[in-house]
Amino acid sequence: MSKRKVAVGYIRVSTEEQTLNFSLEYQEEHIRKFCNNHNYDLKHIYNEGFGSGTNVEEREVFCNMMADCLQNDDIDYVIVLADHRFARNHADANLVDRLIKSGTNLICVAGRINTENRNDYDYFRNKSMYSERHRDAILFNCMYGMRQRAKNGLPNGGRITGYINTPDGYVINEDEAEVVRQIFEMFASGKGLKAIANHLNKAGFHTKHNRHFSINGIATILDNHVYIGKIRWLQVENWDTRRRKGKNPNPILVDGKHKSIISEELWGIVQARRKSRSFKHKSNQTSHFYSVASYVALIAVKVWFLLLRQLHEKMVQKRSIAIMFALTFIIKDHLHAKPTQLGPIKRKKKLSTVF
Repeated sequence: MSKRKVAVGYIRVSTEEQTLNFSLEYQEEHIRKFCNNHNYDLKHIYNEGFGSGTNVEEREVFCNMMADCLQNDDIDYVIVLADHRFARNHADANLVDRLIKSGTNLICVAGRINTENRNDYDYFRNKSMYSERHRDAILFNCMYGMRQRAKNGLPNGGRITGYINTPDGYVINEDEAEVVRQIFEMFASGKGLKAIANHLNKAGFHTKHNRHFSINGIATILDNHVYIGKIRWLQVENWDTRRRKGKNPNPILVDGKHKSIISEELWGIVQARRKSRSFKHKSNQTSHFYSVASYVALIAVKVWFLLLRQLHEKMVQKRSIAIMFALTFIIKDHLHAKPTQLGPIKRKKKLSTVF
């Protein structure tokens, strides 16, 4: 009787919302059914949950699966429901080659792909390029739709303190809106970000995520145009590659279809104070020169004392060696002298005067 092939499964969805539609369970069900039909021993199913297929480095479970397959010789197959569950770009698809070299092949149930077959392997590599282009097309369509929604004065998701997010836009949450008004009024009256955060936390208020208010959280609220009835979007472009470095100098800023919580007058006062507090004075060139000169002088003094210390240690070392040589010659002369010449050893000139 031949030995049963050993397999592991991998399941993933792209967004958190898909996990609520039992997509993970759907993938697991088909992987288990495939293993039963082909008499494979399913060792484990790696569940990534929701995560983007753009970059495997951000998928911890996937990296663990790859490490297990490369380190163990008893895993014959990695089974996924579809090829884009494994990778959505051509570069990450190259990881299949590493699996094959270690003795593990990839099986895509929906596409009927088994990289043990050369034709299936070539098909998978070619399809990975089309999957990457398909992903780019989806991203473009999604961004275009979100751009149009923002221009129409509607939000593109996200939870904002003071509002309830609905398909028709933001609706004011009166309890949270009162906290937002307090934040703006306290800052306009002269309180700092830390003082406001401490006041709210001591009063028992919490953020939208049921956490304590932080300095950054207060600053984000004070700078958010949504509280004066505006919609601002696309502040950062190419977030997946450039992160905060991809700041957009011309983000979309239009009137929203929701009601404002803060008046334009209060907003203007707060923003003026925000700019004044973030202003950095130009450094005085003269004082800067003297501070640098003082620092250099301090370093020079330290180096000078270090050299003196080393010189002192060398002098002490040389003095000890000289004393040993002098005593050796005195004792040698005394031993080779005739008995009649022996007499009290006369002390020669002080060594300290010589050295």
